[in-house]
Amino acid sequence: MGAPVAHGREVLIVSPSEVRRNDWAAVVTDDRTTVKTCPGPSEQCVLLRGLETCPLLASCDAALYDFDATPPTFLATVLRAHRDAEIVLVRDRMVRGHHRPSVVLRRRPRGTAFEAML
Repeated sequence: MGAPVAHGREVLIVSPSEVRRNDWAAVVTDDRTTVKTCPGPSEQCVLLRGLETCPLLASCDAALYDFDATPPTFLATVLRAHRDAEIVLVRDRMVRGHHRPSVVLRRRPRGTAFEAML
């Protein structure tokens, strides 16, 4: 989307639905947040092809995964490969004709709360 700004945040949105990815990106994007998108596990997924980490996820501060389209085995792979990433599972809900992410579960990296207090 836009160019990263100083002290900005990058978020990855993962869903096989392009419409969901675009609508969720519109919710998450602001002056300090840029969004990257991914259709999720497929033949091109580097984690499923044996790479230890996903470069796309590694470059982001947080990732939103479509709860209904993320197989538990793939989620376990992501969580093991990216122990320091903030991973958020979201369900889709329709609001006035637009897709909106609704948080189901959030895994924050250890130390986040303490570091924020410093």
